[in-house]
Amino acid sequence: MLNILGPSDILGAITFFSAGAEYLTATTLTEVVTVPIERDQFCGWMTEHPEVACQMLRLLARWTKTTTDCLVDFVSEDVQVRLASRLLFLRKRFGLQEGDAVRVVHNLTPEDFSLLVGIPRETVGQTLHEFEERGWIRLEDNSLVIVDAQALMSVRPWSESEVCGA
Repeated sequence: MLNILGPSDILGAITFFSAGAEYLTATTLTEVVTVPIERDQFCGWMTEHPEVACQMLRLLARWTKTTTDCLVDFVSEDVQVRLASRLLFLRKRFGLQEGDAVRVVHNLTPEDFSLLVGIPRETVGQTLHEFEERGWIRLEDNSLVIVDAQALMSVRPWSESEVCGA
């Protein structure tokens, strides 16, 4: 699993600018509405509406940064660093503020989370429980609550702005 997309995210936009065929697969955790757009149709739309082209450039720049940040995370052998980074990404992208904490509702299975972080499921579970014992997070049925984001940031040797996916 490379990424988690949410409302209004675009899957496969890179194919609009690539001459070759791109093959993507997606697994949905919730009901999803998709709208196929042909390359020629989209390119014509960008020509007619230059603001759309500017938005696509910003989107591609964000994706490039996200990919670079994720690669930095994945070269780290430190499990806590990798897991903290992904938790901070989920917090920033999908979190709902609840007082001083942030709730991230998800439908991820332990296997999904393992694939997202790139470490074995058992190690993910053990590290999440360590974070919970330290009071950094709370694990609940279909959500996790980030209680102390500063503590999660402290295990990472780089800034929050460099969180994978942020």
